[in-house]
Amino acid sequence: MILSNDNKTLVLEINSAILNDSDFFSTYSKEAVDHDVVLSCLSISDLNDQETELTNLYRNFHKEGHTTLMVATPEQYNDFPEDLVLVPTLEEAHDFIEMERIQRDLGF
Repeated sequence: MILSNDNKTLVLEINSAILNDSDFFSTYSKEAVDHDVVLSCLSISDLNDQETELTNLYRNFHKEGHTTLMVATPEQYNDFPEDLVLVPTLEEAHDFIEMERIQRDLGF
Protein backbone atom coordinates (compact mmCIF):
# COMPACT_ATOMS: atom_id res chain seq x y z
CA MET A 1 0.00 0.00 0.00
CA ILE A 2 1.26 3.48 -0.86
CA LEU A 3 1.74 5.72 2.18
CA SER A 4 2.94 8.67 0.12
CA ASN A 5 4.11 9.55 -3.35
CA ASP A 6 5.66 12.98 -3.39
CA ASN A 7 8.93 14.66 -4.33
CA LYS A 8 9.88 11.65 -6.47
CA THR A 9 9.82 9.40 -3.38
CA LEU A 10 7.45 6.46 -3.15
CA VAL A 11 6.80 5.26 0.41
CA LEU A 12 5.27 1.78 0.58
CA GLU A 13 3.89 0.24 3.75
CA ILE A 14 5.04 -3.36 3.97
CA ASN A 15 3.27 -6.00 6.04
CA SER A 16 3.27 -9.79 6.19
CA ALA A 17 0.41 -10.15 3.71
CA ILE A 18 2.20 -8.02 1.13
CA LEU A 19 5.35 -10.12 1.41
CA ASN A 20 3.32 -13.19 0.44
CA ASP A 21 1.75 -11.42 -2.55
CA SER A 22 3.67 -12.51 -5.65
CA ASP A 23 2.25 -9.57 -7.68
CA PHE A 24 3.26 -6.83 -5.25
CA PHE A 25 6.57 -5.92 -6.91
CA SER A 26 5.20 -5.95 -10.44
CA THR A 27 2.26 -3.76 -9.37
CA TYR A 28 4.32 -1.17 -7.54
CA SER A 29 7.38 -1.20 -9.79
CA LYS A 30 5.24 0.72 -12.30
CA GLU A 31 4.51 3.33 -9.62
CA ALA A 32 8.21 3.53 -8.75
CA VAL A 33 9.45 4.60 -12.18
CA ASP A 34 11.73 7.63 -11.68
CA HIS A 35 11.18 7.48 -7.92
CA ASP A 36 13.26 6.53 -4.93
CA VAL A 37 11.62 3.83 -2.81
CA VAL A 38 11.11 3.62 0.95
CA LEU A 39 9.83 0.32 2.29
CA SER A 40 8.24 1.05 5.66
CA CYS A 41 8.35 -2.17 7.67
CA LEU A 42 7.31 -0.66 11.00
CA SER A 43 4.14 -2.80 11.19
CA ILE A 44 6.10 -6.08 11.11
CA SER A 45 7.21 -6.99 14.60
CA ASP A 46 10.02 -9.44 13.74
CA LEU A 47 11.63 -8.88 10.37
CA ASN A 48 13.99 -11.82 10.82
CA ASP A 49 11.06 -14.20 10.24
CA GLN A 50 10.66 -12.75 6.75
CA GLU A 51 14.24 -11.80 5.95
CA THR A 52 14.33 -13.65 2.62
CA GLU A 53 11.14 -12.05 1.29
CA LEU A 54 12.16 -8.57 2.46
CA THR A 55 15.65 -8.91 1.03
CA ASN A 56 14.26 -10.03 -2.34
CA LEU A 57 11.76 -7.16 -2.43
CA TYR A 58 14.46 -4.65 -1.50
CA ARG A 59 16.87 -5.95 -4.12
CA ASN A 60 14.20 -5.99 -6.84
CA PHE A 61 13.50 -2.29 -6.35
CA HIS A 62 17.20 -1.51 -5.98
CA LYS A 63 18.25 -3.25 -9.19
CA GLU A 64 15.69 -1.15 -11.07
CA GLY A 65 17.99 1.79 -10.32
CA HIS A 66 16.08 3.29 -7.41
CA THR A 67 17.61 4.51 -4.19
CA THR A 68 15.94 1.99 -1.94
CA LEU A 69 15.85 1.72 1.82
CA MET A 70 13.84 0.12 4.58
CA VAL A 71 12.42 1.74 7.69
CA ALA A 72 12.63 -0.50 10.73
CA THR A 73 13.68 -0.07 14.31
CA PRO A 74 16.72 -2.03 15.54
CA GLU A 75 14.40 -4.08 17.76
CA GLN A 76 12.73 -5.49 14.63
CA TYR A 77 15.80 -7.10 13.09
CA ASN A 78 19.06 -8.75 14.06
CA ASP A 79 21.12 -10.11 11.19
CA PHE A 80 20.08 -8.44 7.98
CA PRO A 81 22.65 -8.28 5.16
CA GLU A 82 24.89 -5.24 5.40
CA ASP A 83 24.14 -4.12 1.84
CA LEU A 84 20.55 -3.26 2.82
CA VAL A 85 20.01 0.29 4.02
CA LEU A 86 17.90 0.37 7.19
CA VAL A 87 16.88 3.54 9.01
CA PRO A 88 14.67 3.84 12.11
CA THR A 89 12.20 6.55 11.00
CA LEU A 90 10.50 7.87 7.89
CA GLU A 91 12.07 11.27 8.52
CA GLU A 92 15.54 9.71 8.41
CA ALA A 93 14.57 7.88 5.22
CA HIS A 94 13.71 11.18 3.54
CA ASP A 95 16.96 12.72 4.83
CA PHE A 96 18.96 9.76 3.48
CA ILE A 97 17.34 10.05 0.06
CA GLU A 98 18.01 13.79 -0.03
CA MET A 99 21.70 13.15 0.72
CA GLU A 100 21.83 10.49 -2.03
CA ARG A 101 20.35 12.96 -4.51
CA ILE A 102 22.87 15.63 -3.56
CA GLN A 103 25.72 13.14 -4.03
CA ARG A 104 24.36 12.11 -7.44
CA ASP A 105 24.06 15.73 -8.50
CA LEU A 106 27.67 16.36 -7.44
CA GLY A 107 28.88 13.25 -9.25
CA PHE A 108 29.91 11.14 -6.24
